[in-house]
Amino acid sequence: MDAVTVTIKDAAGNIVQEATGRTVRHVNSSREFKLQQFVTDPAGAILGKIDPNALAAGQYKCTVVCRLNGGREFVVRDFEFTK
Repeated sequence: MDAVTVTIKDAAGNIVQEATGRTVRHVNSSREFKLQQFVTDPAGAILGKIDPNALAAGQYKCTVVCRLNGGREFVVRDFEFTK
């Protein structure tokens, strides 16, 4: 995974908040298994810029997209919420 983007749109489809964080892969190894973890770099790259509390009252849609090094994109979370 190369990057994660979080986008929040209002009811009219306008982007009201968006942030992208690069990811770094950490591999923890033991004799019996390997665990891969993905973290954002720098810390807070996404959560420091996305603040649902700053939104006005209304309907919103949040989309989380992961991009792989080869350019392929995957929507990993897509939901609507009311503030």
